[in-house]
Amino acid sequence: LSTSNIQLDRATMNWSSVTDAHHYDVRLREQGSSTWTVALNYLYGTSKEKFGLTSATTYEWEIRSVCSFDNSSVSAWSSTESFATLTPCTAPLNATTTGISLTAATLDWDAVSGAWGYVVGYYQVNQGWGTVTFDTVTTNSLNLSSLSQGTTYKWLVKTMCDASGNNTSGWNSSTTFSTGSCNLSLNISQTNVGCYGGSDGAIDLSVNGGSGSYAYLWNDGSTSEDLTSLAAGTYSVTVTDNNWGCTETLSVIISEPVSVFSVSIQASGSATVCSGSSVDLTMTTWASPNNTYQWNDANGVAITGETSSTYTATTAGTYSLTVINLAGCTATSSGLAVTIISLSPPSGLSTSNIQLDRATMNWSSVTDAHHYDVRLREQGSSTWTVALNYLYGTSKEKFGLTSATTYEWEIRSVCSFDNSSVSAWSSTESFATLTPCTAPLNATTTGISLTAATLDWDAVSGAWGYVVGYYQVNQGWGTVTFDTVTTNSLNLSSLSQGTTYKWLVKTMCDASGNNTSGWNSSTTFSTGSCNLSLNISQTNVGCYGGSDGAIDLSVNGGSGSYAYLWNDGSTSEDLTSLAAGTYSVTVTDNNWGCTETLSVIISEPVSVFSVSIQASGSATVCSGSSVDLTMTTWASPANTYQWNDVNGAISGETSSTYTAATTGTYSLTVTTSAGCTATSSGLAITIISLSPPSGLSTSNIQLDRATMNWSSV
Repeated sequence: LSTSNIQLDRATMNWSSVTDAHHYDVRLREQGSSTWTVALNYLYGTSKEKFGLTSATTYEWEIRSVCSFDNSSVSAWSSTESFATLTPCTAPLNATTTGISLTAATLDWDAVSGAWGYVVGYYQVNQGWGTVTFDTVTTNSLNLSSLSQGTTYKWLVKTMCDASGNNTSGWNSSTTFSTGSCNLSLNISQTNVGCYGGSDGAIDLSVNGGSGSYAYLWNDGSTSEDLTSLAAGTYSVTVTDNNWGCTETLSVIISEPVSVFSVSIQASGSATVCSGSSVDLTMTTWASPNNTYQWNDANGVAITGETSSTYTATTAGTYSLTVINLAGCTATSSGLAVTIISLSPPSGLSTSNIQLDRATMNWSSVTDAHHYDVRLREQGSSTWTVALNYLYGTSKEKFGLTSATTYEWEIRSVCSFDNSSVSAWSSTESFATLTPCTAPLNATTTGISLTAATLDWDAVSGAWGYVVGYYQVNQGWGTVTFDTVTTNSLNLSSLSQGTTYKWLVKTMCDASGNNTSGWNSSTTFSTGSCNLSLNISQTNVGCYGGSDGAIDLSVNGGSGSYAYLWNDGSTSEDLTSLAAGTYSVTVTDNNWGCTETLSVIISEPVSVFSVSIQASGSATVCSGSSVDLTMTTWASPANTYQWNDVNGAISGETSSTYTAATTGTYSLTVTTSAGCTATSSGLAITIISLSPPSGLSTSNIQLDRATMNWSSV
């Protein structure tokens, strides 16, 4: 007898089996009781677990063997076996949470006497008990790590009084704690560098959040909260919370002007003016009222009293400006030369591009001239009839002149727009306009073909050459092609066939084209047209390997007179008696010379025509039966058929099927609609008659059976 698996409210009683025992009875009571309070009867096997026991109580039990189901024969009760149920664990007291940080905490409670260990469960309050984490420890403390920052947790603990966990207390009351929260916030107030290359930048850092105690580390090694005397650049700081250990990083760019502070000045208008005028000088950029200004002369000496951002120069010289901005940056501009001038008339007069109604007057430029005035008249006139004023550059083309006329002209320089200062008039320059060309007469078109034509006209006396323009009528003058020739004829080529053209011609009386006539009246002509069209009617080869193909060619378009050349050397229009293959023909128009090519494929059956036959069922049948013969492939009704035996054609058997009633070898000859003929291989048909078996005998003769035997037929 033994007792195992003893828990608070249960235990298992064990015994050895007894030979021939039908079942067993057990009785049980609390130790010290005079009465057996529990009877467990009709037990089979060698153990029994009893539930509903009282914890911390000693029990005793006995067992007897029973011989039969009716309990008519039993053994004596066994010796007494005792056991004590477990004493209940008590839940831990005084649960406290210490060492709380951002992500860690220590859970503590009073040790329970006799405890083997403890089970701790903890979870985030906002996620509920369903997310609880359990830990088993053998001390009355548990260190938690990797917790979430700024989060409220609940935890509970219960006692384990044995390692198996059979005897544990209930959970204690839950305890709540919250992890720390950092959330550092960094803010920057910055002062950028005032002057390019300076080091007067500064950073004022402020920190919020965390525990309020911080350490600072800048990327330049500084450990102060704020930085001063900084050059331009990127500065980054890492702030560490001295209590929580959390960090935050921030970067700031201290900028500076993109370049060294500089000043440039300009004249409001030209820095070169006529005598009696002045030049206003200003900055080229905005002049801040916060800056200080000082104008200087060519020697760099400050001009007394000139401390505004502008200056009026009334004498020739070089001037500069010194500026100090609000950041204290100083710069002096480059010197600007102011010139007060007097003008002379232009020289180098000439006349070019002289045409019928125009000419270009040319002169050399005069330094500091604002513009020029030109006067012009017909030679012999006492009055200057044409005034060309406010001319810029060194040439002027005058239109509207009279052809075959001599003109003279003079020019003067003007110092300013208001013409307040001018030079004297220059010397006189003369030129004569050209005498007009006359347009060609009697334009004709000859030698017209498919793509060419010759244009002719009467020669013009004194002509240097001619300009010819021609175009397709359906495309208009915008597509005109121009050619220049020195004879009174032009050969055109590469024209479009069957197209109407117009052409015009005008005379050139000099190589430059300055003196040309007007266009003559347009002349129209049309090129020839070919447009050959080839059509084929073909007959393919009827039987594989035959030569009964044919090609019927017809030609349309062109002049109606053609030559033919086939790739087999034939020169006829049509071909006959052709084998299968590809045939190509080139047709040439005998008059226009244009050609057209066409190919055609003469086809034939893909293989030699053949026939095979079969029996519908067996080719060997008994006397009185017949065999139906058919083709193995589809039998076209367009074909002709003839059945044959060893003696030749069978009279009247001209369908695609045949019924053989006598022994023999049969074949089928087929002729297709194309005239191809083929005969099948012979198929042997056997009609048999039988004789009775011989060699009769009887064997294996027994009381009730015997075997009859004979020779096969």
